[in-house]
Amino acid sequence: MSFVAASKVPLLDRNRRVQRLVPDLAIEIESPNDTFVSLNKKAQRYRRCGTKEVWLLSIEGRQAYLYSERQNVILDENGEFRSDLIPGFSLLLGALFDRV
Repeated sequence: MSFVAASKVPLLDRNRRVQRLVPDLAIEIESPNDTFVSLNKKAQRYRRCGTKEVWLLSIEGRQAYLYSERQNVILDENGEFRSDLIPGFSLLLGALFDRV
């Protein structure tokens, strides 16, 4: 999942499956086929390319790994998914994990 700021919307090409822009926020959800190492590499690649925040969600571990310009943190189910990139939005991680 990704979030693109309004300023980048004109760059979107609906005819392309792969866009030629970097999302401002990328969210990766761990699947049974993923390894932490592969997801971590993907997060670092996003950051190197200019993505401001990357969230890795581990449903089974009920944790979120946040990589951003300001911090790298691990949040448990009592933490909040909140980003300055989406003003006013927040979600308790436990509530998110309970719905999956």
